[in-house]
Amino acid sequence: MAGNNTREVQLVILTDRVVAPVASQSREWALHDNLFSMDLPAGYEGGVRPVVVIANRIDHLAPLVAVGVAMSNRLAVDESDWDAGADPYRFERASRASQLVNQAMAKLNDTRLAGTLDPLVYTKLRALLLNKGSDRVHFSKDWEYAAPLYCSMTVEGWAEYETAMVFRVLGNHRSEDSERQDRRRAREFMQLVRSGRHNELLNAPSTNMVELTEKYLTKVMPLILPTLRKDQPVSLSKLITVTPRGGRVTSGPEKSVHDKKHRPTRISSLTALPAGFTAGARSSG
Repeated sequence: MAGNNTREVQLVILTDRVVAPVASQSREWALHDNLFSMDLPAGYEGGVRPVVVIANRIDHLAPLVAVGVAMSNRLAVDESDWDAGADPYRFERASRASQLVNQAMAKLNDTRLAGTLDPLVYTKLRALLLNKGSDRVHFSKDWEYAAPLYCSMTVEGWAEYETAMVFRVLGNHRSEDSERQDRRRAREFMQLVRSGRHNELLNAPSTNMVELTEKYLTKVMPLILPTLRKDQPVSLSKLITVTPRGGRVTSGPEKSVHDKKHRPTRISSLTALPAGFTAGARSSG
């Protein structure tokens, strides 16, 4: 990583949400949905980064995992790995990544034909597999990545997890300047969430943004930080007050623009894994 402006996300997060500019092409979770999840550690199927998948349909987990594993492997591949005279180990790893992409595509096609994969989710995941360009995530604006990262910087009761969350998501030690910038971005991000300004974020819910953010965070935070208690509720009603430059000045409550009438549903445990999963991955629902 060359510097603060080139930091890259060190994990893969995939959901069966589909957020597109055209409303008819979007697929969003409902407030009452149960969310099912799996987390795969780095090294699973040779992947270089951890993979977290969350879905509101259990039959979406298998294709999400297949695509997540393929993406995790592809992140370790450079075009030079295919060159004549390339290091044999790197060539073998690149070949394995290519095989996993093909396997994931076959999984998508099979589940689509079987009618167990939503067509919009199929289109989203297929586009990710076909992406030949950068897999880099714009973590400061992408709701699915920024929400958990910035939760640890702005939500009361979660500040103690900031260092661990930054390491898990970005994988590096921050300078004081980078820390200030992160907290400034976190404050701006949460202001957008609480005001419902979804058009200024990537992949953000267009309605019920506060409630869905709380629901998502309650599920995803323990997946990224496994030491957390499962489904520990996250509330955006109290935020840590920070200065415009990102420094904390008090941990006192901040009045929320969101009237708390909904609490995230506690999600029951899965009784069985979808066919084909191995013990290397953890699942929760």
